[in-house]
Amino acid sequence: MKLSKYIFIPFILVLPLISSAQKDDMYTKEWSDSNKLKISDFRGYPTPYRNEIIYPCHSIGYYIVSPGPPIWTYEIVAELDKGCSWIKPKDTAEAIAQLQYTQDMFDLVEVYARRIRKAYQLRTFFSSETFDSIHDEYERKMYNAFVSLEQQEHDIGIKVFIDLEQNIKEQLDSLKAYKNPIFKIEH
Repeated sequence: MKLSKYIFIPFILVLPLISSAQKDDMYTKEWSDSNKLKISDFRGYPTPYRNEIIYPCHSIGYYIVSPGPPIWTYEIVAELDKGCSWIKPKDTAEAIAQLQYTQDMFDLVEVYARRIRKAYQLRTFFSSETFDSIHDEYERKMYNAFVSLEQQEHDIGIKVFIDLEQNIKEQLDSLKAYKNPIFKIEH
């Protein structure tokens, strides 16, 4: 069993849960450069008052794989909650076109997961206060990035998508050393 904490995007929500490790199950899909999002990953149902064509519940899952002392093993993963993510209607060309943009957003969540892994691994001293401060800092940065992208999309239009894809790809490449979601820290 793993102790986990979730941050859901676009609404930030923190839920402590006990969970087992599963890469891609009926409830969640972990980010992978070889396992891209598919329409079938969106199993939730749209709420009547929402206008979006596609609504992804991205998250960063924090897991304690094996508690120390002195060495603790952690796992930090970018995930999609399949049950609260939806596309309406699932068979239209517009929904399929939106899937690539949603994949870009999921890639951006992975960028922030890698930044968090890097921040944790570069610490020489680790405590619960350190965990909370890193978590809060990157939660804020990720939320601000999503808000900024929404504004750019509104102001500029389709050019944002092309630039976004290239920018995210460069960020993922620059953080390649932190691709592995599992790492150890001495407390």
